[in-house]
Amino acid sequence: MSDGRWDTGPALSKNQIQLVLPACTRRIHDWDLNNQAIISQVNGKEAIISAGKGGIAIANDAQTGKLLWKTPVGKHDGHDNDGLITEHSATGHGKLAKTPYSIQPSALGGVESPPATDGTTAYFAVNDLSMKVSSQTAISLTGIATAPGEMVAIDQDTGKIKWDHHFAHSPYGGAAVTNDLVFTNTFDSSIWALNKNTRAAVWHHKLPAGSNSTVAIDGNTVLTGAGFPEGKGQTATFVAFRIGATGASSTKGASTKSGGSSSASAVSLKAGMKVFDTAGCATCHTLAAAGSTGTVGPNLDQLKPSDAAVVKQVTNGGGGMPAFGSTLSKTQIQSVALFVSSVAGKKLKHPVKKTGGGGP
Repeated sequence: MSDGRWDTGPALSKNQIQLVLPACTRRIHDWDLNNQAIISQVNGKEAIISAGKGGIAIANDAQTGKLLWKTPVGKHDGHDNDGLITEHSATGHGKLAKTPYSIQPSALGGVESPPATDGTTAYFAVNDLSMKVSSQTAISLTGIATAPGEMVAIDQDTGKIKWDHHFAHSPYGGAAVTNDLVFTNTFDSSIWALNKNTRAAVWHHKLPAGSNSTVAIDGNTVLTGAGFPEGKGQTATFVAFRIGATGASSTKGASTKSGGSSSASAVSLKAGMKVFDTAGCATCHTLAAAGSTGTVGPNLDQLKPSDAAVVKQVTNGGGGMPAFGSTLSKTQIQSVALFVSSVAGKKLKHPVKKTGGGGP
């Protein structure tokens, strides 16, 4: 599915597809159906269960594609059918009436990470993050690091919510279920285990760094990644938990710095341009000189940060941005700071072509 449309083949009718579109159309609000689907059972028949950034859980008959149920999860503020404005417009780019406005779910809200099932109940980790829409092309996210979230359990036969557990921070870690427990990670560096029958939190543990990683379970071992350093002293690492284990988690993870020695590379605009492109800065930030149009983080052309401000932010992170102090060398950080502070707000004759990247 690209651009909010399914390549349906002959199995699904137009009417059936239109029932699903409100949950996955992304042309206006980036509500892509971003998670892999679960193949399970609904009333004894094989079904496909899914959910995405639109914050709507869906069950379809696996053979015919017929919509069996759809259930909104998390916070919704009346914009669920905005995608149909686009779908039903003559140009395919229908306009909304009044801007600016705030919406939930947002581009990083709804069901951002994979759900889980125990065969009769499906579990969805939901991010209650709002987004400001200033125009059809300008959006901004605030409070990524502080937004709350939920774990929602849905009866697969009826599509009705069985229970809803609220977290102080968003569970970007998805859902993983085993025996009578449902696991997830929240963005404040915590791993949680909930009783799948009562929704009660029976265990939680502070991780050595922020986490937007899913939880893997193998027998009596639970493994997760703490790969989102959010402050000074935090380091990306993996943590394994096991019943009866006596070890302790540590912030001293393996180094992943990619920079060479100081003699092999010097601080320069060219080096900083490369770091901005390859470290994933372009994915989140707008910077005309780099050809980037990301909207997750601040618009750097408007912010025009100083060299020192960029060094501090890149090194320590904060406000939803990960810390890169343990993954980039000092030279790389100083180079990207020099590049950003030198070109922000300025138009260059030959901007860098955006190639994206894997980081925030």
